[in-house]
Amino acid sequence: MSPEQLNKLQKLRAVFENGYATTSDIKELSELLTLINHRVNDDDLETTQLTIQSAIQF
Repeated sequence: MSPEQLNKLQKLRAVFENGYATTSDIKELSELLTLINHRVNDDDLETTQLTIQSAIQF
């Protein structure tokens, strides 16, 4: 997660905790979490690929 994404997530959390979330905030949170989850999945895939490549080389 990038520092910008973390900052945005913290701001959205405050909005939700205070009970002021709008439909726009819900959509923004959904999109942000999708981006974060895709990034985590990409990192996991890259780690798996590197592990497989290392195993094949030996």
